[in-house]
Amino acid sequence: MLARGASRDELLEMFVRHASPEQGAVARAELAELPESTIMMIAQAWVLAETAGKPLSLTSVPPARPLEAARNRRVDLGISVDETGVRLTLSHIPGRHATWYRPAVRDEAITVGG
Repeated sequence: MLARGASRDELLEMFVRHASPEQGAVARAELAELPESTIMMIAQAWVLAETAGKPLSLTSVPPARPLEAARNRRVDLGISVDETGVRLTLSHIPGRHATWYRPAVRDEAITVGG
């Protein structure tokens, strides 16, 4: 998908399809707030894991200091790689991102099969 230039929304839907039904809706809502560059970073980590034949996990974690994270409009994306796989952690306060960090079309809904 990356090689053919998949869109941000196509990548989001790929992530959602690979999640459990319970996780899919949460993943869609949370990841839809992020700009294309972050979605591409997550997709690149997926490629790294797939190429190595290792599992990938993406975990949303609450910020250690939520008020500070909200005030500073902080988004943290961590990538950890070892022999067991690739782990991503995403920490942010939904709706509290720097204006330059938001998706270009913030209110656009993602439609599945539509």
